[in-house]
Amino acid sequence: MPTPNVLLRHERQLRGWSQAHLAEQIDVPDYYISRWERGEVLPSPYYQQKLCEVFGKTAEELGMLQTKGAILLNREPETNDGPITSPGNPSPLVDQLPFPQEHPSFQLPHTSPVPPVAMAVPTSFPSSSIQKPRQPRQRGKFLALLVLVLVILIAAGLGTLLLTRTSPSTANSVVGHLYFLSSGQTSDTSSMGVADAVQLNLPSLPDPSVGKSYYAWLLPDENKVENPVVLLGKVVISAGTGTVSYSDPQHTNLLAITSRLLITEQDATVTPLNPSPDRSDWRYFGQFPQTIPPGGGYSLLDHLRHLLAEDPKLKANHLPGGLAIWLYRNTQAIYGWSITARDDWQAGGSANVSLMSQDVIRVLDYLDGIPYVGQDLPATIVSPVLVDSRMGRIGLLQFNPLQNPPGYLDHIVLHLNGLTSSPGANSFLQQRAAQIIAAINTVNGWLEQIRQDAKQLAAMLDEHQQQALTLLNDMATKASFALNGESNPVTGNMQEGVERIYQAIQSLATMDIMRYRG
Repeated sequence: MPTPNVLLRHERQLRGWSQAHLAEQIDVPDYYISRWERGEVLPSPYYQQKLCEVFGKTAEELGMLQTKGAILLNREPETNDGPITSPGNPSPLVDQLPFPQEHPSFQLPHTSPVPPVAMAVPTSFPSSSIQKPRQPRQRGKFLALLVLVLVILIAAGLGTLLLTRTSPSTANSVVGHLYFLSSGQTSDTSSMGVADAVQLNLPSLPDPSVGKSYYAWLLPDENKVENPVVLLGKVVISAGTGTVSYSDPQHTNLLAITSRLLITEQDATVTPLNPSPDRSDWRYFGQFPQTIPPGGGYSLLDHLRHLLAEDPKLKANHLPGGLAIWLYRNTQAIYGWSITARDDWQAGGSANVSLMSQDVIRVLDYLDGIPYVGQDLPATIVSPVLVDSRMGRIGLLQFNPLQNPPGYLDHIVLHLNGLTSSPGANSFLQQRAAQIIAAINTVNGWLEQIRQDAKQLAAMLDEHQQQALTLLNDMATKASFALNGESNPVTGNMQEGVERIYQAIQSLATMDIMRYRG
């Protein structure tokens, strides 16, 4: 059983602050404060610093020092204000997947949670009569998406040739990888913050010629030469391994605008503005397969972009960023509302019971999607939609084989299956996609149990029914499993939740690198 953090709760109560007020001071969802005070999780170092500043106390005085009995993985993720570090040297802000192994395992090391997503809980919560804010402030004093700093600098003629004819002419063995990573600096109004960083890894890289350096470049699609060429930087060689870490300064989704990698060997004294047009300077090349299978459909690159950059059906509903980020956002919202519903019930009183009922409706809004939520609610409920109409438009679950758009879980499985059967899909992608699909099936079962609990709670007429707390506890437990995963009590294996599924989907954006053979 977790040990409550009585020191943190005492300092808050000493000042007469509600959990929601404290949450507003440090820009987190109010259920974070509840979890910290109940001892379910330990605040991350970033949040610990903010709490110390707010209270004028040390971490020890606030009961936040790590003890032997504390579980390191139980930390809240950092916010958008957390420092961005190089993807090659991740801090607790970013817990990325390790580089692919020969036999990749989906059970990632549980060292720190996935970074939070901007507005992972609903953006417009109805206010209550007891002044209990139900959402964090929108971090988005995001400036309107800045103009890309890098412009197309490729000269006419040779530049066009460079951008459209970089595929190696002969097959090569894989000599390294390029990994697309995510900083977590996301916005729910753009695709920024997802796949906005890359890590290049080239083992056994020979030193360049005297006076030369290797330079890594991201190139656009062959049929989209208007997109920018992105200089990732010089390749740093240490102990025979070449690496480059790059994070886009504007958090632009790099997967949305690039699909190929070129490494050139050029003058070391002056950083070039463009890749050399002389193909004798080209050393390594990689690209995401773009061949559409016979009979039509999507290429491997298309499937990746649907998952991590932009899906046309989501775009039509003003939901940018791809399927994976919205799966994570809405699952996190369900977790938050499930915890809040239980807390409201336990607080007692008719006003809080009414709030609990509204929380349960919000859970169903996100599970079912606004077009389908009515089927799970009694006809007597006047307001069946209590969440943002944009974020709640698409549910997590599937109710109709012809549902359009599909529920997020089914929609993601559709593209994972498509990815594995796409021309160019390697064994790593196929194994990882199969593991993700298995994990999604488990999550679907947890979410269906939450739905059944919420349906019963929504239909209850007697606010004093003993069954309510049992259902609320089960709903909160299953929501925690769906988001964070659960250790199987029989096998001891970790059954992954959406946080790890989200990371694993990101790991699919891994590009093979080969020697260039012009």
